Amino acid sequence: MNKSSKSFDIKLIGFGYARTGTYSLKHALQHLGYKCYHFEDIFTTPGHDKIWAEHIKLRCYNEVNGLPVPKVPWRALLSGYDAVLDFPHVLFAKELRALFPRAKVILTKRETEGWLKSMRHLLETGNALKTHRYALEYVTEQLAEFITITEL
Repeated sequence: MNKSSKSFDIKLIGFGYARTGTYSLKHALQHLGYKCYHFEDIFTTPGHDKIWAEHIKLRCYNEVNGLPVPKVPWRALLSGYDAVLDFPHVLFAKELRALFPRAKVILTKRETEGWLKSMRHLLETGNALKTHRYALEYVTEQLAEFITITEL
């Protein structure tokens, strides 16, 4: 099936930062029949790491220089999926809600100290860092000015 014929209808949006149970939620949703787009899909779906990196780089550049902020190429990223969760999608909550107003929303939260400890552990020892170090380093650089972590 080519991209243009794949479904583009997100039925469920998980709003929650990484390390708030999104991976467990992904597996529960898959068990219920959802095809979920999660952070790891950025690196396991050919070309998606480049799409995100280019978008984030352009978005940061435009914001810093007062230029119009580009829209995320959602169709290129989410065609064929019916659920989306984890990072970086949580950064685009308003945009996703506007694009998919009928989608159900699940908010995952975690107390701040436990979340920070888990994130530190992930970044220091996690498999994602070992496997996708080049992409994570690039994305982290690009997001440095773009993300403000607030109390969850």
